[in-house]
Amino acid sequence: TATAAAPAELEWHYSELWDLPAAGLKDGDLLSCHVVVADNRQPDPQTARTEIFFVVVRPEPESIDAEGNESQMQKGDISDLLAEAKRLLRLTWDAMQQIDAERARSSSELLRDLKQLELDVRSRFHDMQEEALGMMGEPFTTLFARASQELLEAAKMVERALLEEGVAPQERALAALTQIENEMVKNAMRSKKAKSGDEQGEGEEQEQQDKQQQQQQQQQAQSQQEKINRLKKQREALQRLIGRQEEINRESRRADADADALAGKQGTLHNDTSDLRRDIQASPEGKDAAEALNRATREMDNGRMAFGREDLRSGGIHGTRSLAALVSALRALEDALRNASANQIAQLAQQADQLSQEQQEAAQASAEAATQPPDAGTAKAMREKQNELKRQSDELMQAISQAAESLQDDYPEAAKALRAAAEQSRQRELPAHQQRAINALLYKRYERARKDQVDAANYLQALAMDLQNASAQLPPIGEQDLREALQQLGEQAEKVSQAMQDQNQQRASQRIENARQSTADMLQRLADAGKDMRLQQLSDDLRLPTGDASPSAAGAESIERFRAAAAVLTQHLEKLLVERKLSIRRQVSPPPAKYQRLVEEYFKSLSRE
Repeated sequence: TATAAAPAELEWHYSELWDLPAAGLKDGDLLSCHVVVADNRQPDPQTARTEIFFVVVRPEPESIDAEGNESQMQKGDISDLLAEAKRLLRLTWDAMQQIDAERARSSSELLRDLKQLELDVRSRFHDMQEEALGMMGEPFTTLFARASQELLEAAKMVERALLEEGVAPQERALAALTQIENEMVKNAMRSKKAKSGDEQGEGEEQEQQDKQQQQQQQQQAQSQQEKINRLKKQREALQRLIGRQEEINRESRRADADADALAGKQGTLHNDTSDLRRDIQASPEGKDAAEALNRATREMDNGRMAFGREDLRSGGIHGTRSLAALVSALRALEDALRNASANQIAQLAQQADQLSQEQQEAAQASAEAATQPPDAGTAKAMREKQNELKRQSDELMQAISQAAESLQDDYPEAAKALRAAAEQSRQRELPAHQQRAINALLYKRYERARKDQVDAANYLQALAMDLQNASAQLPPIGEQDLREALQQLGEQAEKVSQAMQDQNQQRASQRIENARQSTADMLQRLADAGKDMRLQQLSDDLRLPTGDASPSAAGAESIERFRAAAAVLTQHLEKLLVERKLSIRRQVSPPPAKYQRLVEEYFKSLSRE
């Protein structure tokens, strides 16, 4: 903790040099800090603070031996776990400043995400253990266990509304994860020293792989945008078809309806619908919509023949069925558009995360150059790499703006979140830090370049997290997701019922436990997507062990939970269908007949103004 006072001024610059070695910090240690400022208002000064910043002590390359045993040479990546742990620690500090309902919402989100992070830590440990064929030794085993234990302790504190008490175990968990990453960094350095003879060839190969990956990401982003544009055009065409079918259905109910004219209109609509169906079924995401349109064309053909026989009643029935199929196709396209938009945002977040990692690697190269000046060729390569990173970052910002514009009409909240993420990066002066790093490398000021590169890497990581949060502004759960979840609930309930009839008690209990865990995982995903605490609670309940309960009792309790989950999902589905029905009517329905003349006169008056 450091304090300082200054005379009253509108702007004041303050700096302080920290001697980390004197503080006893060693490789793998983590320092978290934030700056709090207060004005001179009396008697209650106003205060403000910065975000939390993290300083990690990295090992010096010269201090690492090239040799190491198998447990020491463990490889892996936990950057996502570190980023999430830092985000939750920042969220905790933010929540501590909030009050009442806002604090309760943040605490609920924090508790959920702490539990998920603890689960991810254990899962990552098991994955790495399997990859190491069970040979993963110390210090990884102890550090993973410590991180998991501290996260559980933090979750307990948050659940009891003790946010401040939950900070310390979070910091200890983050420190353990940082030490794990530090050991992996040492492994990478050992590997690099052991293969020094092949460094140049491997470096060129890695550079080529990076370029190919970047090109692939750019192509995927372009393809995703093209897919979204195509889905929008198909949706607009389908909305027009729905409007035409509604018009035919209304005319068929009139006493003076012209059956021959209706047959002609229905036939023309049939042909146009067939053309759209062929266009939609050409892409994998259009499968469900194409099937619905196929049903619609069959009903249209039957309706056309009925009108041809002057059977207005039968023609109207087929028209109603055709309209229902068209609306079903529109729902399927809406789901496909939502999924494509979510994938687009996810790709942007992935690009930001990848750039952050590459920027961090560039900072590491600058740190090495500061202690051991590189040759002319290496220095040039470092400058070119930093220029390339800035160019890609600029292109990413442009892609974010384009995505926001593309999503504006359909998902304005998500578009707003994307713009806010881009604006936050500009306020953090991400481009300026990258440009300063380029200038510093040009004048061989490698330590100065390293600092700006580290800042740029951190801001790119923050951008990736902001983009991930933006995807939460999309409609959380689609109709297809809900229907599949309800089907899975039915299947799991059937498995539990069969297990309850199994005479082997141990096997029956295991089958029930497997069904509970599978259902809990599914409900957890839906709870995260829909921010539904009811599904979250049901998921947590199903994860609890059944203990010594008999298969009959455990099965009955499980099925009861499944029914409760089905009731919640059914509510979501009914709400979604009602909202879509209203939206479709607003988009394609003409005004009621008694208001038709008033509407026409209104728009005529607008055209005269």
